[in-house]
Amino acid sequence: MLRIAVLVTIVCSALATPAVVRTREEIQAFRSFLESIKSGDGSQFAARTMTNPLANPEENSGKFQGDIVLDDFMIEILLRQYAMGRNAYTWPNTKWPNNTVVWEFGEGEFGPRQQAAIEEGIRDIEKHTCLKFRYREAGDTAFVRLTVQ
Repeated sequence: MLRIAVLVTIVCSALATPAVVRTREEIQAFRSFLESIKSGDGSQFAARTMTNPLANPEENSGKFQGDIVLDDFMIEILLRQYAMGRNAYTWPNTKWPNNTVVWEFGEGEFGPRQQAAIEEGIRDIEKHTCLKFRYREAGDTAFVRLTVQ
């Protein structure tokens, strides 16, 4: 589910954000920040919770955007986005045809309530962005499979 959220954020932002070039120092500072939260081991959670006990637990997690544990691949993507002054990673000729993301649930991955929540989120994204979603059909070869990690 995290990967679909990242994908949707990337696609939406790519369509609307103008490019701005960052300085080498700004990029290095952002790299240092990302590396500092890469481990996701929870060590920052206790200290932040003591400082701000009424905050949402995700705000205190110390993870990227509250719930994302970064790996080297994601750090490089985020650095490229930041260097270009964008909130999105774009690659030539990689947009979904007709702005429609084809997706499916991984077999046995989610219960009915989880599926309903995901589908509600998809409808909300469609309502507020130019993206559309379509459940995978048998002949589709390019699609996103939602799984639990």
